[in-house]
Amino acid sequence: MKTKSKFTILLMIFILFFTSLANANDFSEEDTLYNVAMEEENISLQTKLFIKGYTQYSDYDKFVKFMVNNIDRVMNWSKSQYDVQNYEDAILGYNSIINLVERESELKLNIDIEELTVLIGQAQEQLEQLDKKSTSEENYVDEAQAEGEVISEESIEENQ
Repeated sequence: MKTKSKFTILLMIFILFFTSLANANDFSEEDTLYNVAMEEENISLQTKLFIKGYTQYSDYDKFVKFMVNNIDRVMNWSKSQYDVQNYEDAILGYNSIINLVERESELKLNIDIEELTVLIGQAQEQLEQLDKKSTSEENYVDEAQAEGEVISEESIEENQ
């Protein structure tokens, strides 16, 4: 009797294990990303995950609903990313808002697309300036190393 009970319990565990695996495969990538975003405690990172989710899966209702219901949050997040010089993230946020406004035109979202386009342009200019500065620093370091100079942060700043 004990052997039969053990076998039954093991069989039930085995069935439960494979059933849970089958159910886990029922989740789509969209569901998985949405659940990760919902569980994120850091509001900034959560907002970024929702924006990326909307960017990747713009037809997924849960991401669309988040964007529509939290448009001010996305706008504020994008502005804050610009302020801390995360220009690529700022552009991502602004572009997602423009995409939302264009796709969901029947909602009459009160967003000035021209203003967002200007903000994107400013962020792109900042990115280009950072890229030029970085390239200039790299060139200076390469030249100094070729000449055998000692490189310090002060010497890099003096070069610019």
